[in-house]
Amino acid sequence: MSDGEMARLPDIGLQALLERVDEVGDCLVWNRYSLDGLHPQWRIGGRGGRLWNVQRLLWLLVRGPVEEGFQIGVSCGTERCVHPDHLAARTRSQACVGKPKAPDHRIRIAMARRARATLTADGVNAIRASTESCAVLDERHGLSRGYSSQIRKGNKWRQSGGHFDGLGGRRAS
Repeated sequence: MSDGEMARLPDIGLQALLERVDEVGDCLVWNRYSLDGLHPQWRIGGRGGRLWNVQRLLWLLVRGPVEEGFQIGVSCGTERCVHPDHLAARTRSQACVGKPKAPDHRIRIAMARRARATLTADGVNAIRASTESCAVLDERHGLSRGYSSQIRKGNKWRQSGGHFDGLGGRRAS
């Protein structure tokens, strides 16, 4: 991070910080405003002051500038923890490991894969309509073993845009 951010660091006292945390185990959990309930925020300087990410602020105060391309998170698993020993600098991709993707993001990934795929919608329909074994179909279409079976079951290449989409498999009463 730029040295300009270091030059703009507020002068905060330890007592002011300790008034805003609860000690839970070995964590210091922020008890004030947190963006989305996860990212501790602190407006320093009154109404016109700057809103700081507390974890980043503490990193800057304790360890100095943050390397370009890194963000500050916690290593303890408590998202609102601001204990300086629990803070970790990591890339965005490292921070996202193990976190589920949003449904719209998963759809965009699937659509991009389909755009690059050698299998077309006509090929999928042919697989669904065929009475041949899945092994033969996999070989013919250049698919990995068992992929045509997943297509037939509806686990891969789900159909969309039909008249009854969105009904969620409701049963007639």
